[in-house]
Amino acid sequence: LYIERDYRKALQVSSSIADQFPGHPFFAYLKAESLVRLRMYDQFLSYSPVLEGFYKTGPSNQRIECEDKHLYLKALMAFQKKEYNSAIDLCNQVIDGYEVEFKWILGYAHFIRGKSLELTGSRDNALFDYQRAMEHLLHYPEYQMP
Repeated sequence: LYIERDYRKALQVSSSIADQFPGHPFFAYLKAESLVRLRMYDQFLSYSPVLEGFYKTGPSNQRIECEDKHLYLKALMAFQKKEYNSAIDLCNQVIDGYEVEFKWILGYAHFIRGKSLELTGSRDNALFDYQRAMEHLLHYPEYQMP
């Protein structure tokens, strides 16, 4: 998903693993991200109750991380659909409540919000988000903006 950027292959592999380990959120969220990146929105929305289950019923650390990931995926989908105000609102939720140690979701939320702000005419406000995105994403070898 992240290194090869072959989203069809990622969907195939992550779907198989998610089916084999239905209680493991990591695989479910890889499958969900593959669906969004392939613009398979109806399938993503149909799969969302599975994702919600991880942050509604799981342990507290899982709830926090999974909810942020789900919000990020919804923001990415809104951005891809050119629903920039919705993308900004969803990114605000991620950014304002982010408590997870690993910052790549936070970095992508800043990037999507910045890009959405820029595309809606707020370029000056977007610069802040681009700077935050770079701070959080440059340490990841698969660094590439969506």
